[in-house]
Amino acid sequence: MRKRKFEDILEECVSALLEGRRTLEENLELYPALAAQLEPLLRTTEALSGRLQEQAPAATVQEQIRLRFLASASERARARALTRPIRGFGGGAAGFKRWTLVASCAAAASVAAIAGVLAFGNSGGETQHESTTSAIASGSQKEAFVLNLAQARLQLHVVQEKARRGLEIQSSDITALTEATSKLTQTGDASTDSIGKKQLQPLLQQQYILLQHLSNDLSEGADEQLSAALGTTQSLADQWGIAIAEPTASPLVASPTPRSPTPSPSAPASPHPTATASPVPQPTPSGSPAPSPTAEPTLPPVP
Repeated sequence: MRKRKFEDILEECVSALLEGRRTLEENLELYPALAAQLEPLLRTTEALSGRLQEQAPAATVQEQIRLRFLASASERARARALTRPIRGFGGGAAGFKRWTLVASCAAAASVAAIAGVLAFGNSGGETQHESTTSAIASGSQKEAFVLNLAQARLQLHVVQEKARRGLEIQSSDITALTEATSKLTQTGDASTDSIGKKQLQPLLQQQYILLQHLSNDLSEGADEQLSAALGTTQSLADQWGIAIAEPTASPLVASPTPRSPTPSPSAPASPHPTATASPVPQPTPSGSPAPSPTAEPTLPPVP
């Protein structure tokens, strides 16, 4: 059986979540191998739909929402058909690289389409742009922040994957990352959303470090885009009161610790001979000593 595409599974899970047929956890249990990719997207959908469902649209608007969702799904299906030759990559490392990038972009497009449908329903039939503008003007910025945060995460993930896999990063990649970050500057700050600050802090830290390390790896002509991306990242951090730590200048490959030079083995020094005292010759006695003469007894004179 042909392996199902990630975006097909995502649309199925989103439909089941919005229609109440499965909870978020049940969707993740159904596809455990894709849980890490599905969870942030499904949570984004859940957060977007949660508040919008507080105001149930009229029956006619609900039908318009259903038709709009089907049309959006049809457009995405046609786009997948056009990119099918690219997807027929076979195995190997190069094929997996393309699959990762295509899946990430498709996931971002799916979430954007879902947000458009939900925004359409909340507006009673006005365009997506008008709905978003109206929501921000009325102070309802949480939905826009959640969507923009998800898009920024996905765009950062695409650039990170390219860098990690050794693919060339184009200036258009950095421009897209800058635009996704710039949208977050329009949707609140730390004074109104402390939870958003906690979610935003790791994103900005990772993005800042990535952009700093890309300064020597970008294609020609991407310096201006890099400076703009760094400036936008820092401005958003200042707006939310987030302190970004400077990346430490550490080499990619740790240098080996120098070893102490081992002295080469050398022949042991020959000890200087010490003068040995010559024995003093002792006079050798010549022959046995002559015995002392024995005194002969003297006879008294005879009278």
